[in-house]
Amino acid sequence: MRTVIVEDQPYAADRIGRLLKKVEPEIEVQAILSSVPDAVQWFSHNPGPDLIFMDVELDQEVCFKIFEQTAIDCPVIFTSAHTKYGMDAYHANAIHYLTKPITEESLRIGLDKYQQLRNSFLEKAVDGLSDNSDNEVAKAIAEKIILRVGKNYIPVAQSQIAYTCIRNGLTYLFMQDGTRYLVEQNLDELEKELRKDLFFRLNRQYLANINAVKYYSSFTRGRLKISLEPTIDDTVLVSFKKRNTFLEWIS
Repeated sequence: MRTVIVEDQPYAADRIGRLLKKVEPEIEVQAILSSVPDAVQWFSHNPGPDLIFMDVELDQEVCFKIFEQTAIDCPVIFTSAHTKYGMDAYHANAIHYLTKPITEESLRIGLDKYQQLRNSFLEKAVDGLSDNSDNEVAKAIAEKIILRVGKNYIPVAQSQIAYTCIRNGLTYLFMQDGTRYLVEQNLDELEKELRKDLFFRLNRQYLANINAVKYYSSFTRGRLKISLEPTIDDTVLVSFKKRNTFLEWIS
């Protein structure tokens, strides 16, 4: 695997290089770039690597200026001492965001995520989608949503989200495999980001994926009672006012 390190602090660049060799001995570091101009120059005149490790803050500039001046079409793992750049990073080819100081474990997690994404795209190509690979990659990126979980930013596929709900003023997101996240976004923010054909706002407390609706049944005063999967210990209702809209959506 070929990689480029963009880091303005020599000791930090050296540390990443040493950790990479320790975690992935066959990795090749093609270049270490220390500034926005250096990075723009290199990426403008060289084939893109398989993966880039890029510090957000470069000599009093932010690395996102690089993307404004040259095309970068390979995945990027961003590094920073701060979490405030997380959302900007995920709009610039990010597959992971490492908070300094970088450890062997955190680096390994980032490389594992890269390999998972790479293998996923290769499987699609083998299945006969290679002619539309660019469209498939773009679609896969568009189908993701970035969850703000504490200090971390986690990209997840919308299709794998079961539902989100509010409990005691906190927003929880449940994945189809049962994984639960306590997220920083509220339900209104998530509703704006999620696909309208795939998700429906059942009520003030619940926003559900159509594939998470196990079944529904009539309830008092013309309302509908919704059974969700994964199972949740709560009575989830759709109001009489929303009943017809829900029925149109789910059919």
